[in-house]
Amino acid sequence: MPSNPLSEQRGSFTVEASIIFPFIILCIVTLMYVGALLYQQVYLQALANKAVQRGAIIWDNPSKDMYIGRVTKQSLSEGGLYWRLLDSNKEKKIKKIEAYIDRQLNTFSILESSDYSVNVEAHDYVVYKKLKVSIANTYKIPVGQLLRMFGMSDLFTITVMSESVVNDSDELIRNSDFIIVDN
Repeated sequence: MPSNPLSEQRGSFTVEASIIFPFIILCIVTLMYVGALLYQQVYLQALANKAVQRGAIIWDNPSKDMYIGRVTKQSLSEGGLYWRLLDSNKEKKIKKIEAYIDRQLNTFSILESSDYSVNVEAHDYVVYKKLKVSIANTYKIPVGQLLRMFGMSDLFTITVMSESVVNDSDELIRNSDFIIVDN
């Protein structure tokens, strides 16, 4: 009696599907996680850009609020009348920028970070001042144990950097006056 070709293939789809579907699901989950990491990178870059721009705005007057960029009534008494003469300490301004980043870091974050670092640098050149903000955020990869078996790291670090020039027209005029008076 000849064999029936349909009876020989019965169940072959089930075997093929049990092999293919986990691979397809793994690919979809991997793409979703890569998308989340790309979102985190864009979010961190936007945060660095915003922090360095706001830092450049408040750099000329440390009494300015980091969120609105203006001097508030509460901060009017902080610096006094001669705040520019007494404010040679840039660490206070840097701490203000770092505190802003710390508060904003997890506002729209969709992944939980295991560790982050914030670095704010202020460079005072002869002609201009420049602020530089760097943020490094480390994320734990969900299948980290599998990656460690192959000698790879189970951590993924996103590092972003942004720079901005500080526009301090009063300081430029003052420096120009000193140069003109010295000559």
